[in-house]
Amino acid sequence: TGDLWRFGIQGVAAMAESRGISERTKRILKARAREGYWPQKAPFGYMNVGAVGERKSIEPDPAEARWYVRIKELAAIAQYSLVRIIDKLMSEGCTIKLVPNLIERVIRSPFGAGRFQWAGEWIIENVKHKPLITWTLHLAAIAGLERLNKPKFRQHDWPYAGLIQCALCGRSIVFETKTKKLKGGGENEHTY
Repeated sequence: TGDLWRFGIQGVAAMAESRGISERTKRILKARAREGYWPQKAPFGYMNVGAVGERKSIEPDPAEARWYVRIKELAAIAQYSLVRIIDKLMSEGCTIKLVPNLIERVIRSPFGAGRFQWAGEWIIENVKHKPLITWTLHLAAIAGLERLNKPKFRQHDWPYAGLIQCALCGRSIVFETKTKKLKGGGENEHTY
């Protein structure tokens, strides 16, 4: 029983130490963000610069920055879907592997316009990285993306269609009809 008791005490101490490390890390990252530094790996369009052991800064990545700007410009036109933006960039000579999820994150992220959010707090002033685009272009790109997220009314006219949106991504929640064939030969239709 003595070994079990000692093992239990060590487990509780390890959990407390782990929680303490987590809290200290969060405090340090939040303080770094308040100073205007992005406290993580640089997002698309930027790169981390600095030697090992010293504070790294974020600067535009020569290989990605021009494509970052082009993604925002194409989204602002509001004529291209995410997949068509990728196709257009590839036809213009982009060799970076792009996927729709990345394109959407780039369009929604205000980082390239000189702003960012960390731990629920907006960092607008004293931002240390160089903006690649204007705030106006960022807002136009988001408006172009939102244009694509409108529900397409097809055969059915569902009540409340287009009124409900996902709280995480902002896309419309749509209805769907499922038809199930019954053993007796009939059909059962459900709308979700």
